[in-house]
Parts: sequence; C-alpha cells; structure tokens
Amino acid sequence: MQDVVIPPSRTYELLDIPTADAHLFNRCGHWSQVERAADFNAVVRQYLEAHGVLSPT
Repeated sequence: MQDVVIPPSRTYELLDIPTADAHLFNRCGHWSQVERAADFNAVVRQYLEAHGVLSPT
C-alpha cells in the first residue's frame, strides 16, 4: 500500500521547515495515524520529547 494522495517523495520537501522531521511508514497509505496508530504515536512522542514539549517516559 502506498499513499495515493501525496507521493512519498514529497515528504522530503517538509525538511525545509526549521525543526521539521519526517518519517515514512512501510505498508501504509495516507492515514498513518489510523493505519499504524501505535507506531505513529511513538514517532510523535519521540519528536515531542526531543523538542522539550513532553517529559521522557
């Protein structure tokens, strides 16, 4: 499965944003937060912890 709404190659354009990070999930379409919820939440938590928004667990 691949995102048919936004091609994965477009993801790298986001890295021009200061403090941006990008993560591509294998076998996932457009709704990674639903299709791979646990993995998505782990990536978001790690990002927020790394930027001092959340305390490490």
